[in-house]
Amino acid sequence: EALGHDAWPTVRIAAIEALTPDGEASEALAAVLSQTSFAVVQAALVALGTNPGDRALGALMTFAEDGRRNPALRREAIESLGTRCDPAALDVLERIASANADPALPPLEQALGHTALASMARIDPARARQWLTRAEANEQATAAVARAMRSRCEPATRVSRGR
Repeated sequence: EALGHDAWPTVRIAAIEALTPDGEASEALAAVLSQTSFAVVQAALVALGTNPGDRALGALMTFAEDGRRNPALRREAIESLGTRCDPAALDVLERIASANADPALPPLEQALGHTALASMARIDPARARQWLTRAEANEQATAAVARAMRSRCEPATRVSRGR
């Protein structure tokens, strides 16, 4: 009830945090992504990064690819995809990295590409290295991959889906 109806963002954020480990709450957490409060949506994106529910991965991928969304929130969604360590996100991450690879893009858009590449490197370092080679990536992208590979996903860190 507090997720969508409380006037205070801090109350909605507390509700999000309380529901984070509950796989059955993934649909409610995903619904929060349509709210207007930056802090509330950000909290929901972080929560979906570790929530084991069926809707979490799809909601994060959709949000991350939506160019109408705030770039800082899209970046949060991309980071949460990396946190989930789910190989099912790799195609989306690669599309985002490719779409934001041009060094002529504004810094916020380039940051989306670097974050997507870093998330890809956490999940599948070999695929990220292949992308770097194909794209003739700049130093920032290469550094993002190197940093992410140091904290790459191990099978035990993958968020298991299901209720």
